[in-house]
Amino acid sequence: MYFRRLFLCITAFCIHFGNIQTDSVQSSASLTKDGTPKKILVVLTSTDTIGDTGLRTGWFLQELAHPYKAFRDAGFEMESVSPKGDKAPVDPLSVELCEQDSVCQWFQKDADAQYLVQNTKTASQINPGDYAAVFYPGGHGPMFDLATDSNIAKITLQIFEDGGVVGAHAFSPEPLAWSTPRTPIKRHCHNTLLHVFRFMFGFELYKILLQGLIPVRLSNGDPIVKGRKVTSFSNAEENAIKRSSVVPFSLEMKLKQSGAIYSAAESFQSHVVVDGRLVTGQNPSSARGVAGSMIRLLR
Repeated sequence: MYFRRLFLCITAFCIHFGNIQTDSVQSSASLTKDGTPKKILVVLTSTDTIGDTGLRTGWFLQELAHPYKAFRDAGFEMESVSPKGDKAPVDPLSVELCEQDSVCQWFQKDADAQYLVQNTKTASQINPGDYAAVFYPGGHGPMFDLATDSNIAKITLQIFEDGGVVGAHAFSPEPLAWSTPRTPIKRHCHNTLLHVFRFMFGFELYKILLQGLIPVRLSNGDPIVKGRKVTSFSNAEENAIKRSSVVPFSLEMKLKQSGAIYSAAESFQSHVVVDGRLVTGQNPSSARGVAGSMIRLLR
């Protein structure tokens, strides 16, 4: 119970700072060939269960609700894609944790927002030329589908190399650090870790929010983070939630080993790093800041 209370306090702290408003700007995104404004592509998981554990998962509510509102307030249209198409499942735990979050409550009642998550397209229905940016919300589900989805990876790569913006925060920079597709951890290892954290902390590996950004490599084979300034969930934050001794690797270290120029703020403080058209955030409280930075790049 102690660790669960600790986590809930940390989450409330993140939500409080995540609610800080960024300046609203008017969208002037680049145009498609037919003269219409380009959109933002939101990539969502289709997975609603963690392996064979029976535990529910999906995309994390706060990680989509706050950026979605920022993008919409700035005048951007959004479309969504997922491996299977149609409805993308929300992590029920994230709904519980966001009961006092006014933006999350609004998101769950807004017709356009709900259409976005209930009517995702498949990769074959996406024309990369229609989008000015790609945004990956978090959740544990992406580990089981997006992390190995080469079709969505190709879409992200084309949008980025055509001049688009890529946004990621907390754990989504992780796959960017791999120059070759990551070898999945054996399922029984996933299950063991998940059960440990489920019962120690009462949550489904909350901080593995953004593993969905698949290993996107540039045309020359380099990871997108090589030589770029980035941030992500830090070693200190992993230690604070008593997780560093059991996770399979250190994200902070992996980014550094991949040639990224890494920085981090104090634990659980909002921290956003922009390097060219790559925007990364340190933790969940950085979600709206990542969206704000993406918006400024798209003006």
